[in-house]
Amino acid sequence: MAKPSPKAVTKQPSWVVTLDSKEYVNSTAISANGALVIAGTFFHSYKKTGAMSDSPPQETTPGTFGTFCFDRKGKQLWADKFRGYEGVYGVAISDDGSTAASGGWYSNQPYQGFVRAYSTTDGTQLLNYLVPNFRVGALAFSADGSTLAAGGDKLYLFHNALCYEALRH
Repeated sequence: MAKPSPKAVTKQPSWVVTLDSKEYVNSTAISANGALVIAGTFFHSYKKTGAMSDSPPQETTPGTFGTFCFDRKGKQLWADKFRGYEGVYGVAISDDGSTAASGGWYSNQPYQGFVRAYSTTDGTQLLNYLVPNFRVGALAFSADGSTLAAGGDKLYLFHNALCYEALRH
């Protein structure tokens, strides 16, 4: 068990933002220089059997979820909100901060996950790929930002940061 440092310092966050009181910030990523923060919102109902319950999920109704970009001072620069099923499970940002991505669960009738990529300058969508029958829970960019990997039921690899031609493996 780790022991607390005798020199531990308690600090307050530089900023705190509430995105929506009905959803959770489920995933965050920060650019290498700390200038941009990406967040994704999510909601999933659980049976109320106690705090922090491991109970099986209840049916979740569609909600409004999103991918959000903030500057280092907490100012929202852009948001991509959508009406969907459960929302964003993961986000990523390229090392140079030029491109962000999100993935999650878009629909339950039929079941569809999604992978989206954005220009962080203004939130323009560079990629909107629907994943059949499964959600996406993990994303990562290559060091140069030219390749995006997304994980769900399979591993999905997208090349070319400007247009993201989908190459499914």
